[in-house]
Amino acid sequence: MSEEILSKEPIAIPMLNGFLKELKKEDRAKVQDDIADYAKKTSKLTEASCTKAIAELKELSIPGMTSELIISLVNVMPVTMTEIRAVLSGKTNINPENFKRIHEVLVKYAG
Repeated sequence: MSEEILSKEPIAIPMLNGFLKELKKEDRAKVQDDIADYAKKTSKLTEASCTKAIAELKELSIPGMTSELIISLVNVMPVTMTEIRAVLSGKTNINPENFKRIHEVLVKYAG
């Protein structure tokens, strides 16, 4: 069975369960159940708070902050400036003021 990929976009771990819940349990493959279990165990945010955090990070309109980087941030949920720099290291050049803005959003949701 060949399936065509229609689009590709990053997804945050807390949002995985929302997508998988749309499928009936009997229609899901074992690997999809395993992914759902993994998402439950590793998620640091609820799906709702994840969506809000992503929206707030996008609203910051920081140059170089791609959707992929924002998803990485909400998946890892770094709460110190050092951790944020580690997640973003080598991927973009962000000034100190923008690091502070990112930090404020992440701390708000890590809560």
